[in-house]
Amino acid sequence: ELLKSPSLLKQFLTDTERLGCMGQKFEKIALKLAATSGRLSENPINITIKGESAAGKNFLMNSITETEPPEDVISITRMSAKALQYSAIPLRHKIGTIAEVPGAADADYSIRTFQSEKVIRIWVVEKNAEGHLETVEHVVEGPAVFFQTTTKTHLHPENETRQFDVFVDEWEEQTGRILSAQRNSYMNPMPDSERDKILRRWQNAAKMLAPYPVLIPFAHKINFPIKPLRVRRDHPRVLSLIEASALLHQ
Repeated sequence: ELLKSPSLLKQFLTDTERLGCMGQKFEKIALKLAATSGRLSENPINITIKGESAAGKNFLMNSITETEPPEDVISITRMSAKALQYSAIPLRHKIGTIAEVPGAADADYSIRTFQSEKVIRIWVVEKNAEGHLETVEHVVEGPAVFFQTTTKTHLHPENETRQFDVFVDEWEEQTGRILSAQRNSYMNPMPDSERDKILRRWQNAAKMLAPYPVLIPFAHKINFPIKPLRVRRDHPRVLSLIEASALLHQ
C-alpha cells in the first residue's frame, strides 16, 4: 500500500517529522533517493552533508538511513588507510555512513577510487603456504554509496566532483522547529512501539523494491549547463536521481 501511493515521498516527509527530524524536505528527499540508488542502482549517488558544528548533520543522515533495511547500512566511525582495500565485509549495494570526514581521511584515496570505479583491485606481495613470496590480487566489489558529514564548506576538489552536497538548514526558523520537537519529546514522547512500527514499514517496503533497469524517455529534453568541467560528472548524477525516483516509485 505504501509503495503504491502516488504521494510516497510526501508520506516519507510526514513520517520523518513524526520521528523528530524536522523540516529540510528537499535535503531529506535527496538523501532518500541517494540511499535508494545505493541499494538498487549501478550508479549510486554519494552525498556529503555540510553544516556548522551542532547543526544536526549526523542526525539528518541517521534519520534517513534508519528507514533503510539495517543489514544494508554500514556505520563507520573511523576507517584506516587500507581498511577498504582489504574489506572482507560485502559492500555491494550497501550504504556506508561516515560520521565525520576526518574519521576516514586516511582512506580518502580508496573511497574516492571506489566511488568512481565501483570496485577496488590491489596487487600485494604475500607469502604462500610454502613460504614463497607471490603477487596476490585483492578485489572489493561495488558499487556502494557513501554518506559523510563535515563542517568544511569545501573538500578536496577530486572529492567534490564525485558527490552532491547537502547543506543543513541553519536558519533560526529551523532551530525553533528543532527546539519545539525536543521539548515535545519530553512532554509527549512517542512510544517505542509506534516508532518501531514506522521504521519497520519503511524498511520492509525498501526490501520489496527490485533493481529494475530504468529508461528515461525525456532525457534528451533535459537542458543542462556545459560548464564548469565538473558537469561531466554532475549530469550523470542528475540522471541517477531520476533513476532512483523511478525505482522508489516502481
